[in-house]
Amino acid sequence: MNNPVRCLACGSDKPFDLFSLGRIPPVNGFSASSNSDNALPLDVRVCVNCWLCQLKEVPDPEHLFRDYKHFSSASKGNLQHLESVANTLVPDTPVAGQPMALEIGCNDGSLMELLRKTGYDCIGVDPAVNMQKIHEEKGLSVVHDFFDERLAEDLLRSKGPFELIVALNVLAHFPTFMSAFKGIRALLAPRGILHLEVADATETLANGRFDTIYHEHVCNYTLTSIDAVLRLAGLRGIHAEKIDTQGGSLRVLAVRDDSDVEIRETYRTLLERDQTEGVNTKEFYLDVKAKTEASISNLTAAYADFCLDEAPVLLLGAPARGVVMCNSTGLRNISNLHCIDDTPAKHGCVIPGTEIPVGGWEVVKTTGANKAILLSWNYRESMLSRLAENGFTGQVLIPLPETEIVTI
Repeated sequence: MNNPVRCLACGSDKPFDLFSLGRIPPVNGFSASSNSDNALPLDVRVCVNCWLCQLKEVPDPEHLFRDYKHFSSASKGNLQHLESVANTLVPDTPVAGQPMALEIGCNDGSLMELLRKTGYDCIGVDPAVNMQKIHEEKGLSVVHDFFDERLAEDLLRSKGPFELIVALNVLAHFPTFMSAFKGIRALLAPRGILHLEVADATETLANGRFDTIYHEHVCNYTLTSIDAVLRLAGLRGIHAEKIDTQGGSLRVLAVRDDSDVEIRETYRTLLERDQTEGVNTKEFYLDVKAKTEASISNLTAAYADFCLDEAPVLLLGAPARGVVMCNSTGLRNISNLHCIDDTPAKHGCVIPGTEIPVGGWEVVKTTGANKAILLSWNYRESMLSRLAENGFTGQVLIPLPETEIVTI
């Protein structure tokens, strides 16, 4: 674990401690045992200079991402989102030859395949060595390493500048993100575009949705803190919008700071909204702390009441947010829980930090459960539909964004 004294973005020595979610194992460390021996502190702090919310202690990325159990193609909802992203990225600027696109954190290559179909010559970067065979089978060109300035220099020499760089839910995932942003600056063509998406703390943390905090999320961004990071790296934002993915996210387009691409009103409007909401104040984050503590307390009580009769209860989804939910609310201490997840690599394992077994949709029938808790609440409609298709009838507790119980 690395415990940096200074802010990971601006280098300020002014971060203040906000709250702790205790000790939780790596959220994708699925195995046959609970992995509790590898639990790490999950403490959050905020820099009062650039207002970046970040982890106080940062795990070594080598331990988190070299063998990665999250697959982009495992979620139908995520694939639909990737298709919508690809449709917005159809090349519209004439270039000599095929336009070059780079995806940072390309995972199993699902988006790369879509970008190839839209006309890009695609290259990916991802440190997960367990994805290598998948990339080869798909005929994808992927560098299996962490993206930083060093790697950017190599790519610039071998491939030249890129018209498009895509980073979906990745630039919050490692402590050297500033080197990554600077590497992006070096690789972008003069009018090249960076398309990035990150969880939006003004939609998640500010509303008590603490389950976006885990070791793979070194940062929880607002547009205010993204803007500061972009400027520090020699980039500037030109467009921003709020999107529904991951329980509330930001989509930001950025260019080199010397680009002649004009800023859009959408970017200015959302930055001004941040100021109005006080995102650049300590009071905003103290309110986040209060809402987080209240949310954890309320959900702990709701789970205990829902599972009072000790009958089998299904947990729907084993995403990173679900692991945080199980470990931070005391859900892990409730007996007779059974998790369902679409990722085959997680089947036969237990949720990290717990003894809760993970299986496929056959668990609906083998348990005969008539109660379920939706951990993948950000895919509410598709998960409830799948549950009904597999013969479940009964009650489903949906923890967030508002706690409610629905009947199927």
